[in-house]
Amino acid sequence: MPTVYGIVYDRNTRHGVSGAFIDFDGYTTRTNFRGEYAVILPAGTYVVRVTHRDYSSYSAHVRVVRDMRVDIPLTPRVTML
Repeated sequence: MPTVYGIVYDRNTRHGVSGAFIDFDGYTTRTNFRGEYAVILPAGTYVVRVTHRDYSSYSAHVRVVRDMRVDIPLTPRVTML
């Protein structure tokens, strides 16, 4: 089965986002302290959803047929004081 791997990063700073939750239609994982992740999936088409409490959520369609890198930018949430 293919492995999808990559980094979830802050769109503004380009730094990895630690602790982001990644879901490929039920295949889930979290990023490590550098924002890196990897998940093994059967070949197919998935909706990837990424969430983190400090960032806006992200989703996209991904077609997986072989090992592939998918880097994901997240936009920081704006908090009102």
